[in-house]
Amino acid sequence: MWFDVIATYSTLSFDLNRTVPVGITIQRNTASVSGSNISLAGETGYNLRNGAVTHGPVAGLALQQVRIGSFTESGSFTSLGFDGQTRNSAISAIGYQVAYDAGVWRPFAKATWNHELASPNRSVTASLTTIAAPSYSLPAVNTGADWATLTGGTTLKLAGNMTGLLALSSVVAQRSVTAYGGQVGVNVAF
Repeated sequence: MWFDVIATYSTLSFDLNRTVPVGITIQRNTASVSGSNISLAGETGYNLRNGAVTHGPVAGLALQQVRIGSFTESGSFTSLGFDGQTRNSAISAIGYQVAYDAGVWRPFAKATWNHELASPNRSVTASLTTIAAPSYSLPAVNTGADWATLTGGTTLKLAGNMTGLLALSSVVAQRSVTAYGGQVGVNVAF
């Protein structure tokens, strides 16, 4: 049995460029905004060994809070002001992984089913900037509470204490989301 845990904190900075078609013109609106991301994730599993093949079940939980400050666009009569936002997330994952020890290479694959435990109900509040009018709120995009994550790749023994990593991943079966990703890394053990 094994267990991994990771905690992260990061600051966010975005430059926004929103275009609005009005008749035969394109109105450009720009803004800058900052925020933060706090995450805590843990995963556990059990390894079964059959010769060079290691496989077994995995389960995990990821907690995240993302905050974005308020901002006001500039540029045209279609500019908007947006209130700050906070998105909380708690994602459970259950799945299976397999790896093959081919000496220097170690290809692996992992499939998990994910479920969002936190409520997706939140609103985005905006205000017109060129006329006096009340603010209005709309529901944020709801991407669905269930999806699968597929990951495959390999590690490569580079030296006695150094290992390389190459991995590709994809989110599938989630409403309104298409996501692909990749990782390249080097791990040095001390």
